[in-house]
Amino acid sequence: MKNELNFHQANFEKPLLIVDSPGRVNILGEHTDYNGGTVLPFAIHKKTQLIFSLSKDSSHAYSHFHQEKFELAKEPASNHWGRYIVQALHELQKEGHCVPPFNLSICGDLPIGQGLSSSTALTCGLLAGLNHLNSLGLTKNQIVKLSSKAEHASGTLGGIMDQTAILYGQKGHFLEIDCLTKTVQAHLHELQNSEWLLINSMVNHELSGSEYNDRRKDCDDGLQLIKEKTSTDIGYTDLTAAHLQYFEEEQKRLSLRIKHFIEEQKRVQHALGALAKNEPKKLGKLLTQCHKSLSENYEVSTPEIDFLVASLIQTPNVYGARMIGGGFGGSVLALVNKNQSQTVLRQILPKYFKAFKHEAQGFVCYPCDGLKIRPYEKDSF
Repeated sequence: MKNELNFHQANFEKPLLIVDSPGRVNILGEHTDYNGGTVLPFAIHKKTQLIFSLSKDSSHAYSHFHQEKFELAKEPASNHWGRYIVQALHELQKEGHCVPPFNLSICGDLPIGQGLSSSTALTCGLLAGLNHLNSLGLTKNQIVKLSSKAEHASGTLGGIMDQTAILYGQKGHFLEIDCLTKTVQAHLHELQNSEWLLINSMVNHELSGSEYNDRRKDCDDGLQLIKEKTSTDIGYTDLTAAHLQYFEEEQKRLSLRIKHFIEEQKRVQHALGALAKNEPKKLGKLLTQCHKSLSENYEVSTPEIDFLVASLIQTPNVYGARMIGGGFGGSVLALVNKNQSQTVLRQILPKYFKAFKHEAQGFVCYPCDGLKIRPYEKDSF
């Protein structure tokens, strides 16, 4: 990070503040947070880092990922990386917070567009940094809400899982987040003799303007149909398999979306038991079942991701695997025997390259602390 700090000081002002904003993975509860489901994420060691300083004129951001400087007074294009920052600033303004001009450098080792919540790491890091720098008095829950609104305004109608995992993550723990009541419980991550392997497919996804929002609409349309058929004001978490009978053949797509939510919530509960009892085989099966549903019922996978999952579950030392994140590319999460991830990668990656000509990458991840803020001290770098 020393080079990025020197760059910031040479191109802006002296750094004042550094924010380490981690990515996240989700064990189970995929595509359910925006419908009030229960999810099981944890923050990881890969992170987006934000360097802040004050500005004498207008506010600017420089992304080392994109090698581009952007003036924040301008309105970015709908697919520009700066839109997340601008929308987060708009949300602060709506809440009556006046932010003096600042300069921002963005760097780190969290891959972009790989389903690890890089956009949320950016918005949470920005809001937390500005909150600290300007003594805005925002709580973690308020930052979660503002970040979620900023991402909605940027085009992705997600839930609150990513923000909550990034802000509330604890080393050695996974979180149980009830996205309906917005309650968070941290559970000791007690899986022994196994580890989490992440494989970056190198197929970037772009959720804004994608079919991601269509999936959420399908769910809402499906729930509305059930409400009309049952003459009740039923919610997502009240749904059972019996409610699937109300869908006609021509409404199969909606039925499949609702089916995924119902079954995924059951998998989450089974996963909590498997995690508590150190049952990696059981947990691995749940991961694989989740992927099958995401691919067939929710239709958010890709041939590349399906290939990786199919290859992984046929490989020794792998308990199970699934796609993570919003879908349409991104990463695969696998539960693997401890210290066997490199062996697994040596078997999987050449097959993947032969099939798709993508140089996939993998690394072991583990539950880490959430977002951290630290003052810049030159001697410590």
